[in-house]
Amino acid sequence: MQEAISKFVPVSNSSKIRKKPFWMTRKVLKSVRKKHSLWKKWKVNHDDTAYLEYRKQSNKACKAV
Repeated sequence: MQEAISKFVPVSNSSKIRKKPFWMTRKVLKSVRKKHSLWKKWKVNHDDTAYLEYRKQSNKACKAV
C-alpha cells in the first residue's frame, strides 16, 4: 500500500505564498496611509495649505510605488 501511495500520489512542495505584491513595502504603505490621512484632513477643513500638503504627499507616494 505504501509503495502504491509513494508511486502514484503526487507530492506538492509548500512554497511561501506572498499575499502582497512585491512593490508593496512598509515604506510605501506608510506613505499611502499618510496620504489618506491628509486627504481626510483636507475634506474636513477645505484649507488650501492642507490640500498642498496632501498633493506633496500624493506625489511622494506615487514615486515610492
